[in-house]
Amino acid sequence: MTILDSILDFIAAGKSPTLADLGGSAVVAAEWVRLKNAPMLDVLVELAAEDSTGLLPPLLPQAFSDNMDAASLREGLDLLLTFPELIKQTSQELKKILHHRVEQRRNANGALIAAYCLEGLFRLALTGAITRHRAIALLSEVDADEPTLFAPHAAKLAGAAYHIWREQDLADTLERLLTDPDAEEEASFELGLIWLSRALEKSELTSALEQLESARVHLVRCIQLSEDRDDARAYRCVIDLIRELARGSRPGEITSLTNELERTIRRRGVWLYRPELREWLRPRLDRDLQWLRLARSAQVVAGALNRDSWLNAYEIMDHVLSVYDAERTIGTAQGWTALVSPSIESAFLRHKGLLAHLDDLISDPSWLTVQKETAVCLRKQIAARARDGAEPSAGDNNRDPLLTSVVGQEEVPLPVNIQAQLETALNDRRMVTDWTGDSVVQRIFATLTEGLVLCDHYGEEVRADFDDLLLHVILFCRSRLDASAKELGQRGAYRFRADAKESDLQTDLWQFLAGNFLKADVRTEVPGIAAGRTDVYVSLGGYRFVLELKKEMTDSSPDHLRKHLLQSAAYQATNVRLGFLGVLDLTRQSGPPPHLEENFWLEQYIPPAASQPRYIVVFRVPGLLARPSSLTRTKPRLQ
Repeated sequence: MTILDSILDFIAAGKSPTLADLGGSAVVAAEWVRLKNAPMLDVLVELAAEDSTGLLPPLLPQAFSDNMDAASLREGLDLLLTFPELIKQTSQELKKILHHRVEQRRNANGALIAAYCLEGLFRLALTGAITRHRAIALLSEVDADEPTLFAPHAAKLAGAAYHIWREQDLADTLERLLTDPDAEEEASFELGLIWLSRALEKSELTSALEQLESARVHLVRCIQLSEDRDDARAYRCVIDLIRELARGSRPGEITSLTNELERTIRRRGVWLYRPELREWLRPRLDRDLQWLRLARSAQVVAGALNRDSWLNAYEIMDHVLSVYDAERTIGTAQGWTALVSPSIESAFLRHKGLLAHLDDLISDPSWLTVQKETAVCLRKQIAARARDGAEPSAGDNNRDPLLTSVVGQEEVPLPVNIQAQLETALNDRRMVTDWTGDSVVQRIFATLTEGLVLCDHYGEEVRADFDDLLLHVILFCRSRLDASAKELGQRGAYRFRADAKESDLQTDLWQFLAGNFLKADVRTEVPGIAAGRTDVYVSLGGYRFVLELKKEMTDSSPDHLRKHLLQSAAYQATNVRLGFLGVLDLTRQSGPPPHLEENFWLEQYIPPAASQPRYIVVFRVPGLLARPSSLTRTKPRLQ
């Protein structure tokens, strides 16, 4: 019986053989050439770790070089990392071998092995056995055309490496992988976490909120690509929670986020806290629970800060101080202060009863909470804000500015939910009024504008003009679906032709806007914008909107049309981050055109090397239209 046969017998019996069982180190070394290619690298690692003669450790790297079983290689690396002495003896030679196998990833069957070797290099660097430079260099070279099995692993490792070493090259790698269909989901998730961490490092509110906005865009994209991404959904809840706290939001808004976060964490735990999942990849349960604990405290605080006084001041103050000083209580980064502190401090300035609670508790020697130091800090900050002339009633986050301006006082004597409804109604009154009462148009308009509220450029005068332009684009698309050939004549004939051109849509849309959107200067082919030439250019003085137009003959699905977003976003490089992408859709072969609602959606796109998302309303104008009477000859397809 060979040594290999003996090892297989032990494995079949559920046992791990020792060197003594196999006849000693010399006997195993004599059979090493045969053993190194067998799918049992973990057994060889155990034998090498047990060897005191020094024969087997030098042979071990060659086994990692020649073995072609990906699962065995990963199991062997996992086990090797538990033996510090063996790592010292093999790490330098192993580093070269793993690096070489990563570079061979485009060979047949080499992608998964390369992914596990890259993981091994990363983990060796974490132990300090090798420098991080080789792992970072490999990750920085990963491009958008990587093998299918390698790309998502590389994205996960690049994200993990960034949080440890903070190298910008790793974030750049993830940006490139956004264009790889195999890696986009994982790259979006990791970039979301990167922007979240950057937001929590900011010391200034506006910058922190901008970084949160970018993080949310990436996480939402990850969820769109896979509904099973509870990790992305949980962090999206966390971002929404932080933003609501920064705005001083109402209890109901916080409650719904808390409930969603709790459900998501519970589902995530069921799937991810499994013994077969590698320990280094398991999510940190303590971090999940800390965020959930913060969300529950925030739920209490959101209601408490809108009252004049508290009955159970001791208990509520602990929640307030936990949220106020989350940097220390749950381990968030310093940017938390910039995001949350202003709304809490303003509430104490606004409600004198709350300030009295704080002063009473600080002076109470029996209040032995660990938060006492935080309470003193909060009191000093409130005093500083009062000296600086902060408004005690409106605070820094006036939630209902329109209602306040109408009523003429900063404290509106109405229930919070009624205030919210009135504020929404007043906002609606500000919208453009030159529009049809068509309920479908209203629904499309409302859906698109709701998605724009995160854009900091979508405010005040810009918002009114963009809404007006958006409405005209919706009405244009509705008209081009409804109007007969006779109504539009030669101008709309392209909608029925298979040889229609992008320029046909450009001319039609330009004439429609020039004749109806009278407040703006509407032109075509304007040069000198983002070093290019625009399709339709709408100028309103200090700002402009560009409508980029394309023709699609093969696939007009939202995912396929994302390839045009980079060009559309480029036109926003020096002006407001709002624009349009219009597509002449010539992909339909038969049947009725898509419904008007199906032809509009909003994309939030972050170009490579950019930090803020750009907002692009995508609309399709269906071509190859068929007259309804001609469709009666076609048997409808039953669902």
